[in-house]
Amino acid sequence: MTSILNIHWNILVYYNLDPEPFFRKAGLDPATLHQQGVRCHLKQINTLWNTMVREIPDPCFGLKAAQAWHPSDLSALGYAALASKTLKETIERINRYQFAILGEFIIKTKITHNTYTVTIIDGLIREHYSSDDATLAVILSICRVNYRSTLNPETITFRHSKPPCSAAYYEFFGGQVAFDAKKTSMVFPLDSVTKILPGNNPKLTECSDDVLQEFLNNLDKEKFIEKTKIYILRHLSSGNATEEQVAQDFYMSTRNFQRALKEHNTTFRNILNETRCILAKHYLEKNSLSLQETAFLLGYSSPSSFSRAFTSWTGIPPKQFHRNAKRA
Repeated sequence: MTSILNIHWNILVYYNLDPEPFFRKAGLDPATLHQQGVRCHLKQINTLWNTMVREIPDPCFGLKAAQAWHPSDLSALGYAALASKTLKETIERINRYQFAILGEFIIKTKITHNTYTVTIIDGLIREHYSSDDATLAVILSICRVNYRSTLNPETITFRHSKPPCSAAYYEFFGGQVAFDAKKTSMVFPLDSVTKILPGNNPKLTECSDDVLQEFLNNLDKEKFIEKTKIYILRHLSSGNATEEQVAQDFYMSTRNFQRALKEHNTTFRNILNETRCILAKHYLEKNSLSLQETAFLLGYSSPSSFSRAFTSWTGIPPKQFHRNAKRA
């Protein structure tokens, strides 16, 4: 959804820069900013942001995102976030639908017995720390609008070093800020994010969720299926590659996850079996693993259950496949 790029546009305007050349250099058409359903790629956003880094003299400009956003910039998500029952629901709604907006998951959340942590996911294509600054700034700004009272995180940590304009961080976040940390995150007291908000509106959030779920279901087939396969690959041996767990990590209900797969003419079981079959062939062809070890890596409780499954996929038992591969 290109409407999120209004935040970038407004930041450039704040610094008296003409946004249009920046957008075109990133392969983005400014005319699509207000068109419904038009998506942009995270790589394009990164290109745009990196150009902004080179041209904006303020090393703390990412924090200006807190002043540059409007609910409409986040499409239906923006209004649903503002109508959420609690801040926890607000943040998790953002978390659930960031994929619909950007095509990638950007944050993850974690609850302990008395805290709620929002962390920027590692490994994304971000060449400058200011994009992480902007992400946390927008999330906190949305939460503050919802909370209608003073809201400061308990602690805020940044992976990047302390910039020369660090006073802006202390002023904006209002909590204990640390730099050169292992992760970029905000930690809230659990009671503040579970407090019932005065502006919560279940009808509005349900309507917005329906709109965004429809958008999710219509995402590029290969990308959605590929992400499902990647999750399965990472979690097979731990036993967490279940339909329920994948849906949860995609911030979808199991029912909506099943519906999305059905839209792509497949099921979780089909994807799981396809992924297992590819991996099994790889292990049997390339590695000197025992049948028991291979079964374990593929998430089976016993070699016999793996053997039956492999035979149903390929028409031959795994031991025979392994012998054939060695002779080839």
